[in-house]
Amino acid sequence: MASIISKIIFFFTPSKSTKLNKRNGSLKIIDSTIGPESKFEDLVSVFGENLKELYSFVENYKVYKIDLPDDEYVYGVHFVNDKLSVITLYLKEGNQRGWSDWNAESEKKANAKVLENLGGKAEYLWGKVALYYDAKAGYTDVRIIYK
Repeated sequence: MASIISKIIFFFTPSKSTKLNKRNGSLKIIDSTIGPESKFEDLVSVFGENLKELYSFVENYKVYKIDLPDDEYVYGVHFVNDKLSVITLYLKEGNQRGWSDWNAESEKKANAKVLENLGGKAEYLWGKVALYYDAKAGYTDVRIIYK
């Protein structure tokens, strides 16, 4: 079992194309950079049809996803009053070894490795980076939260 988990963790290490700038909180995704100063219009011009609305809680809170074909993540981008407030990194289902092999513990460990490669859990002047686990939904993700 331990060897399976270590293989999964190795498989999920972030690509060199996803990097966090710890000084300003911007995240490099392949050849593009988004961060606390990004506006929705900026993301539309950069990601085009790869940016899709997921849901709106209330009129001023909207969540979109960025799903790039050559990336190992789906990124959730949360806007409050048209200001980017959160970026979430979700491992794509295609990276899973199948639902029969899935378990919450291996997903937590894989995401913990992603978090470590982004610099670990930390607080900065611009916000924080942390690992979140939702026991009811049974998933983990890495979140970049802006002030």
